[in-house]
Amino acid sequence: MLEGHFITHSLLPVYRDDNNPIYALWKFSRGLTAPVFFTISGLIFTYLLLKDKNKGFQNKRLKKGIKRGGLLVLLGYLLQLKLYKVFFSGIPLFTDLFAIFHVLQCIGSSLILIVCIYLIKTYFLKIPLGLLLFILGIAVFLCTPTLLNLEYTGVPKFVENILITSRDLSRNRSVFPLFPWAGFVFMGGFLGSITYRFEKQTSHLLFALILAAAGALLISFNYNLMVFLQPFTAFIGLESVQYVYEMNRVGQVFLVISTVLLLETSLKKIHKSISFSLPKNTGLFASIGCWVLLLLLWKQPIPIAYRYLLFFVPLALLLAKGAGWNAQLFYAIGQNTLFVYVLHVVLLYEGFLGLPFGKWIQAKLTPFYALFGMLLFLCLFALLTKHFYLTKKSSTLSKST
Repeated sequence: MLEGHFITHSLLPVYRDDNNPIYALWKFSRGLTAPVFFTISGLIFTYLLLKDKNKGFQNKRLKKGIKRGGLLVLLGYLLQLKLYKVFFSGIPLFTDLFAIFHVLQCIGSSLILIVCIYLIKTYFLKIPLGLLLFILGIAVFLCTPTLLNLEYTGVPKFVENILITSRDLSRNRSVFPLFPWAGFVFMGGFLGSITYRFEKQTSHLLFALILAAAGALLISFNYNLMVFLQPFTAFIGLESVQYVYEMNRVGQVFLVISTVLLLETSLKKIHKSISFSLPKNTGLFASIGCWVLLLLLWKQPIPIAYRYLLFFVPLALLLAKGAGWNAQLFYAIGQNTLFVYVLHVVLLYEGFLGLPFGKWIQAKLTPFYALFGMLLFLCLFALLTKHFYLTKKSSTLSKST
C-alpha cells in the first residue's frame, strides 16, 4: 500500500506508460493491493469471531467488532476533512470529499455487516457462516452492474456513494463503495471460516495447493461462470453479469495467499533441514559489491532495469538493516496497519490536517527519485512503528517484571 500510493502520487505522468512491461506489471500488482487488503480484513475478523467459543450475543468479538467498525467509519470521514485549508484558506468544513465512501468506511461497514450476518445465522439460520458469506460475496458482485445502472436522482449523494461509484464524472466519486468491495470482505470471511474449521491443516502444503488450484480455476473460468449465471440473474431482473471480473480478482487473491503459505511452509522445512549462518556484515559487503559492479558497467549497454536492480536492491537491504528489520517489527507493522494507513493519508493526501506535504512531490518525480523516495517512506514507517509500538511494548514488559 505504502509503495503503491507513493509511486502513484509522485511519478511524473510521462512515465505512466501501460505499454512498458515493467510499469504494466507494477500497475497490475498495485491493483491487487486493495482486494488483498479487503479479503485479509474479512479473513482475520471472521476467524477471531468464530474462535470465541461463546455463541450469539455472548461472543466477546461482537462488541469489539462493532467498536472497530465504527472507529474505521469515523476515521474515514475525519480523514476527508482538511483543517488547515478550513482555517486559513476559507474552504467549507464539509466539502464534496466528505461525502465520499473510502477504504476505512467500506471495511468498517463490512465488518459490522459480518457481525449482523453472524447473528442472523446464529439465531435464525442453520447454514454455515462460511457458506453464507461466500453466497453473499457472489451476490454483491452480481448485483453491482445493476446498481451502477440505476438512476439516483433525488437520492442524497452520500447514500449513492455508500452503494456504488457514481457514473456522474462531474463530481467527486467513491473509490471503495460497498458494491463490489464488501464482496471481497465477505470472501475473506469465507476463508476465515475455513481457516477456523481446518486450523490444523492450514499449515500443511496440501491446503496451500488446494487454495492455489481454486484461485487458478476462478481466473481461468471466471467468464464461463458468469455466462452460466447470466440466465439466472436475468430471470430476477439483474443487469448482464457476463463481464463481471471481481471473481477473477478473488482468484488472484487466493493465489497471493497460497503463495505466502507455500513460502512459509517451504522456508520452515528448509530451516529445519539446513542450518547455516552468514558472516557478519555480509549484506554490507554484498551491497558494496553490487554498486562497484554498477560503476564498472556504467558505460556498457545493459538494460536500465538491471541498473535499477543493482542500485536499489542493496539500498533497500541496507535501509532495512538500519531500521532494525526483523520478524518482530514485521508483525508489529501488520498489527498496526490502521496507524500506518492514517498517517500515510495525512502525509500524502492532506488528510484531516490539510497540510500540503504531498504537494511537494505530486507528479513531479522521475522513476529514480520516486523509487528512492518510496524506500525512505517505507523506512520512515518502519522506524515509527518500532519506536511507538515495540518500545512501548518492551517498557510495559519491563514494568510488569
